[in-house]
Amino acid sequence: MKKNVILGGLLALSMFGLMGMGGNKEEAPKPVVGVVQTVQVYEQSKQAKLATERLEKLQNEAMAKLEAMQKELEAAEEAKDDVKKQRLQVEMQQQLYTMQAALEAEQQKVVQTLQGVLQKVIGECRVEKGMSVVFEAGTVLSYDQAVDITAEVVSKLDKETIDFGPLPSLESAPAPEASDAAAEVPAESSVETPAETSAGAAQTDAAATAEPAAPAESAASAN
Repeated sequence: MKKNVILGGLLALSMFGLMGMGGNKEEAPKPVVGVVQTVQVYEQSKQAKLATERLEKLQNEAMAKLEAMQKELEAAEEAKDDVKKQRLQVEMQQQLYTMQAALEAEQQKVVQTLQGVLQKVIGECRVEKGMSVVFEAGTVLSYDQAVDITAEVVSKLDKETIDFGPLPSLESAPAPEASDAAAEVPAESSVETPAETSAGAAQTDAAATAEPAAPAESAASAN
């Protein structure tokens, strides 16, 4: 009788031990972390380059319009035509106001659109690789290159179809009081590219999470 009790106890202990060993094998896997070099994505991505070319095209168009008006103004000054000179000054003020507003709005739209698609792509890469979280490389002190998914993100981003919509009109619109607006030609650097905007935003974005939300300065922003 005692032997049966002892054997039963040993058997129970053995079963308990085996169950414990099985539990160790089924422990939850450790979180897998990935990193993305956002600035490098914007530098290498064809989509990002197209976005930059779009902004540059709009800015060049604005510059061409202002330069043409500037030549007309100079001609009026040489001819001492004060009436035409004053009219051209007012038109340039209105044109400048319209163009600056259009360029700034377009930059913001392009950067936000691009960053939104980028966040989606990063989320897809994270899921495909079974990662728990993906960080911006600039926020990580040290990491193994094996967890860098920048190349995969660039490849997947360039397969996306991104619609930025039609270019905005640069036609003149009502401007503020003439005394408050200066008829100055905007500098070439007045509009930042998506890569430049996102370079600054990259350091402030702690992570691209599993369910990416629409955002490049971006950045990203990101425009």
